[in-house]
Amino acid sequence: MDMFVQELISLTIKNEFNEADTLENTLELIDTKITCGLAICAFSYKNDDFIRNIIMNIGRIRWHFFWEILRNIDKCKEKIGLKKKEFYFECERLKCLFGFLATALHNLITEADQDPRAIGMQILVNTVPKSGNTYLRSIACDFIGRLASYNDCLIESLLSINVIETLVFSLTENKNENEIQLVGNTETGCAAITIGFFTDIKAEARRIMLRLAREHPNIMEVLDYYNEHVNADMLMQWKHFKEMDESAKKKIVFHTDRNRKTKF
Repeated sequence: MDMFVQELISLTIKNEFNEADTLENTLELIDTKITCGLAICAFSYKNDDFIRNIIMNIGRIRWHFFWEILRNIDKCKEKIGLKKKEFYFECERLKCLFGFLATALHNLITEADQDPRAIGMQILVNTVPKSGNTYLRSIACDFIGRLASYNDCLIESLLSINVIETLVFSLTENKNENEIQLVGNTETGCAAITIGFFTDIKAEARRIMLRLAREHPNIMEVLDYYNEHVNADMLMQWKHFKEMDESAKKKIVFHTDRNRKTKF
């Protein structure tokens, strides 16, 4: 196992990028590096002993190698522009994968001038509202959920960058203030399941979701549709809020006595 992991790390950090390489070769090298990194993520899932073993026997990985991957993804995007949509899409897909990779392996990274978690999470969170591709938004929502289950310490960090509000964006697409339209089923499902996970384990996530649900009532129905289990406390509070809102909308009839004299 140690030899295999060492080989994965070697493939992730070796084979420097060459400016003379074709676009196809560069993207293939990026894909290979990220795939090897994701394989390491699979072994390190909720496995602190695995991480410690790598650090003790192999050492941490310099941020420089990860930064080179991200830099070359952005360089490929600049070269392509929007002329070759299939290559541009591939760059965006690889960037989402990198966002997950950098965040999941942050404990293994050293010599970083910025927090790898912050960089990786921001890439994923920014993809949801900014990407025009439903599939990319879907995998971004999916990776956010995977990160939340990957390591408990990441949940608070994700909540601090408004992840619930971002995921709600994928549940609904606002055309105007009064019209909400459901978007792609895969994207909606990924976002709803991820919100369901957050709200089941964090009271802060439930509070945010209830506030947003009062603005967009149908998102609770979507959440319930895609999740086998929705937090009971949140559903109880939501029922209470609906009853309060309905009571406030009831017509109040004032009865006046015309014969009554006002006393001063």
